[in-house]
Amino acid sequence: LALIVSIVLSTVLTRAVSEWEWQHTAALVEREVKRTGLSDVFDGHSDRAVAERRLELARQLTTLPEVIRVKMWNRASVVVWSDAAALIGQAFPENGELRRALGGAVAVEIKPPVKPEQVSERDVHDLVAEIYVPVKDGGGNVVGVVEVYKAPAGLLSAIRTGRILIWVISLAGGLVLYLVLLPLLTQVYR
Repeated sequence: LALIVSIVLSTVLTRAVSEWEWQHTAALVEREVKRTGLSDVFDGHSDRAVAERRLELARQLTTLPEVIRVKMWNRASVVVWSDAAALIGQAFPENGELRRALGGAVAVEIKPPVKPEQVSERDVHDLVAEIYVPVKDGGGNVVGVVEVYKAPAGLLSAIRTGRILIWVISLAGGLVLYLVLLPLLTQVYR
């Protein structure tokens, strides 16, 4: 029983903490996009005012804990802004998470940086969490995507600590229950 409880609670904890982290990050991105008024600049314009607003958004997002990189994509899967200048203007239509975000859903993936657009992260990070947040216009149509890379080490460490705590408590509780019930059962069945 303790083993089953441990497995279930560990799974629930992992999902809940991960989901909270991604939704919290997505909400912060959405708030900053609204604040900087960027929902109208994902069409590839590169005038000075648009560039300054994109840079302001990126600066705000990089102040979030564990943020590594920020990218902005238009509807055609083209990078319209990135702190890695070599990526600007490149298209990556095969990116599945980007396609899901362009469909209107927040998409998240934690894995080693192996995508073509992740060249600069490969030597620095073993794992990256990519959070793709759709940006919508006033009518609710997706006009672009803001992608935030986060280093998931802190999150994974918190989850690992929580899992260890759950396992210790569940197994200790199971052992105590066994030690209390064993003498009672042996007396009843004598």
